[in-house]
Amino acid sequence: MLLRDAAYQLQLPGDRARLHGLAFAAIERMCGGRAPEPGAIDAPGAQSLTPHPADAVAEELSEHAALSSSSEDRALAGWYRRRAAANADRNDRGDVSERLWRRHAAESSGLERGEALRRAGVSANRAGRTDAARELLESAVDALRTCHHPRLTAIATVDLGMVFKNLGRLPEAERLLEEALVLLRDSDDARALGMAVMNLGAVFLHTGRMERAEELHNEALSIVRRSGDRGREGVALAGLAHVYRGTARAKLAEDTLRAALVLERESGDRRNEGSTLANIGNLLADRGEVEAARQLYEQAMVVHRAVGERRGEGLVLGYLASLNTDTGRLLEAENLYEKALAILRETGARTYEGIMLGNLANVYRGSGRAEAAARTQREALAIHRETGNRASEGLTLVNLANLLRDAGQLEEAESLYGQALDILRPLGDRRREGMALGNLAGLYRDTGRYASAETSYGHALALHRETHNRRHEGMDLMGLAEVFVFTKRPEAAESMYREAYRIHGEVQNLRDAGLTQLRLACLLADRGRIDEARVAWNEGATRLIDLADTRTVKRISEDMLEICRRAGVPPLDRAPE
Repeated sequence: MLLRDAAYQLQLPGDRARLHGLAFAAIERMCGGRAPEPGAIDAPGAQSLTPHPADAVAEELSEHAALSSSSEDRALAGWYRRRAAANADRNDRGDVSERLWRRHAAESSGLERGEALRRAGVSANRAGRTDAARELLESAVDALRTCHHPRLTAIATVDLGMVFKNLGRLPEAERLLEEALVLLRDSDDARALGMAVMNLGAVFLHTGRMERAEELHNEALSIVRRSGDRGREGVALAGLAHVYRGTARAKLAEDTLRAALVLERESGDRRNEGSTLANIGNLLADRGEVEAARQLYEQAMVVHRAVGERRGEGLVLGYLASLNTDTGRLLEAENLYEKALAILRETGARTYEGIMLGNLANVYRGSGRAEAAARTQREALAIHRETGNRASEGLTLVNLANLLRDAGQLEEAESLYGQALDILRPLGDRRREGMALGNLAGLYRDTGRYASAETSYGHALALHRETHNRRHEGMDLMGLAEVFVFTKRPEAAESMYREAYRIHGEVQNLRDAGLTQLRLACLLADRGRIDEARVAWNEGATRLIDLADTRTVKRISEDMLEICRRAGVPPLDRAPE
């Protein structure tokens, strides 16, 4: 390599130029001749060039053409650079694509420069380089507007709006998308119009305006179907599925996502395929199918890493962390959340950063770090308010109320539960409303308002069943069993504990399965069924000790020791070592 470069440098400039021309001609012949001209950069469909064998070496051809002694060759340098950039787009090589489009913009002018800037910005956004994407797309909008090209200006404005959405700057995203729609509704570009409508629907979804979000997603689906673009139809279906999930139509959401997955695979849309796999995994996790969800997350991770989708990789790490939290593996969950947050911060995904911070705070609470949990929940709350994420704001208020309840600040906790419900109910977020009601019912139980607790648990359980939230159904059945204990209904309490334990097992909620067994053991011992109580106690204590949750075992041991003392029997408990 060094000898070759040295020999090259010894050549006179004119000889070098002739060598580049010879190399250019030889490579073209090896590829079966000259690739077709890319055509006008503003032509509909110009971004998807017909593949040619020369595409694999188009960047090299561009370099040789640019340095050739032939003016005819030099005129082809930009031609091949565009093919190289489009080939990088097609093969999900975002860093290469961005670099080539940037260079093409630097060596072009007018419309060609503006569109090259736009495509560089899209590539940067896909790679999670959000700040770079914003700068490129702002420049693209300015350049295309100067060229008086309304359609491409609108498309660049849509792309910029989605960058602002990813940054959590939703009011700005909404304004930009509305501006773009005004221009696109007067054009004949159905593909671009459909994507603009769908992206505006996504902003409405994130800000909790569910009815309008569904209208826009349905409109987008109708538009892209008329255009015959099967790949975009898959993306539109996946967007509509988000609305269905957010409005407690889990079965419809799953069916729609699976239909989207077929179209994305048919069209080779690997990037959106990864997102759809993860979203199907979320639905399975919602209903407690932990291992099936984990398998889909792992498939999604393979796809995201293959195409360089850093933001998607960060999200899937967070989803895997959530599975570990749900199954009591708090240390593994914490490590995964930290990795997820690093990627989401790197890619500027502010909305999702807030969500992951709230989830990490729940891990801190579960491992007894109340101060860290409260601090992190407040950080999450600030981000949700900054980004207009009302649903996550409501859930974070529930989580903060739980921490206040843990600390005995019951009036303050009750106030926050009320604020959370005031946010979640108008949004139609039935899943999170059920979670808030279940936690409020726990506060009623803790303060001796058993009738209110029983009513609230009943409402919460109905919502959990409606939204297929099996994990919280199990948790609130356990809470309702405790209400029955306090109100002297032992048969009903035992039935609820056993049903809760069965659900905990189904969804692999190992911690609450152990806790339920300890509570059931106390109930059985209090009723004189000592042998059954001993079995339940040892099973529950072993499970919690294996999860390193000795605090819970020690706390409930005090209740069990008192029950055994009253019954005149030796202690049952397997005490933590």
